[in-house]
Amino acid sequence: MRLVIARFSHELNSFVPQKTELENFKGRELKFGEDVITFNRGTRSTIGGFIERAEKENVELIPIFSTFGGQGGPVTTACYQYFEDYFLHELEKIDKYDGILLALHGAMVSEHSEDPEGDFIASIRKRIGKSIPIVATFDLHGNMTSKIVNNLDALVAQKTFPHIDNYEIGEKATDLILSIIRKNIKPVIALKRLPMIVPMVNAQTTEGPMKEIIERAKEIEQEDKVINVSIFEVQPWMDLEDIGWSVVVTTDNDIKLANEKSNELANLVWNARKKLNEVEEYTIEEALNKAMKIEGGPVVFADSADASPHDSPLVLKALLEKNFSYPVALTINDRPVVEECIRKGVGEEINLEVGAKIAKELYDPVPIHARIKLISDGKYIYHAPLNKGKEMNMGKTVVLIINDNINLVVYSQRNVTFDPAQYRSVGIEPKEMKIVLVKSVSTFRPGYQDIAKQIILLKTPGALSSDLLSLPFKNIKRPIYPWDEMDDYSL
Repeated sequence: MRLVIARFSHELNSFVPQKTELENFKGRELKFGEDVITFNRGTRSTIGGFIERAEKENVELIPIFSTFGGQGGPVTTACYQYFEDYFLHELEKIDKYDGILLALHGAMVSEHSEDPEGDFIASIRKRIGKSIPIVATFDLHGNMTSKIVNNLDALVAQKTFPHIDNYEIGEKATDLILSIIRKNIKPVIALKRLPMIVPMVNAQTTEGPMKEIIERAKEIEQEDKVINVSIFEVQPWMDLEDIGWSVVVTTDNDIKLANEKSNELANLVWNARKKLNEVEEYTIEEALNKAMKIEGGPVVFADSADASPHDSPLVLKALLEKNFSYPVALTINDRPVVEECIRKGVGEEINLEVGAKIAKELYDPVPIHARIKLISDGKYIYHAPLNKGKEMNMGKTVVLIINDNINLVVYSQRNVTFDPAQYRSVGIEPKEMKIVLVKSVSTFRPGYQDIAKQIILLKTPGALSSDLLSLPFKNIKRPIYPWDEMDDYSL
């Protein structure tokens, strides 16, 4: 048996001004052919799950490409078309294959389409017909559409946020497509959409309302004829007309059961919407005051609003204004600063203006005087549960020392800061810091929860602000919660 595999992943933020180009995919991850297997074998990634299950089943994998463009503005039409054309061209070269496994995200948007992943799947389906199954994996924050569901035989999404089950969904998707090919199951899919989007920070699956909902989803999956249950929290910073939470239930040839179970879960989600919308965040001033009352460290500051494009200097500015003297580790995305430091060289002192190169309407650069401690290629290996074992790339990176206590990691390409390995790769031990800054909504928690004295969520401006009503949404279709209370709405 032979399966074609590929990963095509990107997560839109409508409020990031930069478009996502082919160079962004190349900088983060872009592997072709057998390099896909080499790069992912032995890792806790989705494709790592494909590989291990396929090898156990003596199934041959035919990899086309694996790529991830990070989180940012819409993918350019030329970039999207490059990947679609490449996939279809390579597919034509393959004499025989029994199925196609795709690792997608569900929150990609391009210049030409609100649903390019639906377009991508549909283009494959048009090329291969209905006899060859296509199964895809998705991020829990995907925006599910009818086009996606109607062109797949089955799908699997993460059940964890923070995401730690990429490997497991890769395994399950492989098992599903093998069962379809062997004619052991005949999947049918029900999709239930909900007119709601809420911030991510209170939608973790480890506690609160989502924990209860996911537990019920797992119970339903154990019922007769139920193949898979996926709940999509949706990436909330997508300004699209067709957007909202959704529930997808796949059964073995029982669409009535699939609809019943998707409606049950959708009601649970809808009834939890107000709890999910509750957020406890602190201003930087409040967070610093709280941190100083905590003995030892590290105290983790989560600047989730700047999880993209990662160029807010507000925490750095506050530390400098307070003459904060304890050891601190911070990150910022600033390519011009990196380039200037590389020209200057390690050991030199330098005057710079840091930050606000992208989100210029939100921040002003912060002037600093620093010593250049280190220049790095920016590559490191994930150690936290998400994608453990995979290589990450910040691009060219420098470490600046300010006032002898502030360790500022400046990198040259967008990079969510959620794994302590990022700091350790440039010689900074988070456990030795009083404060460690991460620019992540919740994905940082598995890596930091065992070493953090406390985690404090910051209330800051940014493209990923939890205050959705403050962001310049223009395209969402009304009514939708939380813009509209919709207390009388019924599913």
